[in-house]
Amino acid sequence: MKSPGKRSGFRSTDTAREDPRVVRRILTHLGLAGAAVAARVVELLVATPSIEVVDLTGGAPELCPHFRWLVGAARRLGRRVIDRCNLTILLEPAMEDLSDFLAANRVEVVASLPCYGPENVDRQRGLGVFAKSIVALRRLNALGYGAERRLDLVYNPVGASLPPPQQVLENYLELSFPTGAAINRLNCLNFNGCGTACGM
Repeated sequence: MKSPGKRSGFRSTDTAREDPRVVRRILTHLGLAGAAVAARVVELLVATPSIEVVDLTGGAPELCPHFRWLVGAARRLGRRVIDRCNLTILLEPAMEDLSDFLAANRVEVVASLPCYGPENVDRQRGLGVFAKSIVALRRLNALGYGAERRLDLVYNPVGASLPPPQQVLENYLELSFPTGAAINRLNCLNFNGCGTACGM
């Protein structure tokens, strides 16, 4: 099973034809995915029991009209589902019940936050985004995320810089993060392309 490629909106991280035992995860980019793509993902899950994780991304995958259908189908098939969430989507007017939906379906959340402080976050994502993100984190915490439900935070530094060591950041986060916002794990990554890093 070769990767359908970027245009189709999803790809498998391994190829079943090489060794069906190594296909573990299907990454689904829902940014522009239509009903046919969502249905095809479910077909692949049915046909490939070795895929254990459905990892949903796309900026705000929750805005895809087929997001909830796909989550429900994957969970009914017994797959782990990860939502790569930008947090503020949980506060949008049409998304008031999204947190409850994620919790009810035991969806794991990997939340994106480019820094532990408001200045850098607001500079990168817009004024007030850090405060809204904390409100969203607390909403997830109230539903058991950060404890019995998985909630990881992704730290991606602004500009042409690498993140500090993960343990250093985790320790700093414990000291500086607002009280009442809990996560399971902090993931550090650097995702700056050459154009971003070079200020182009």
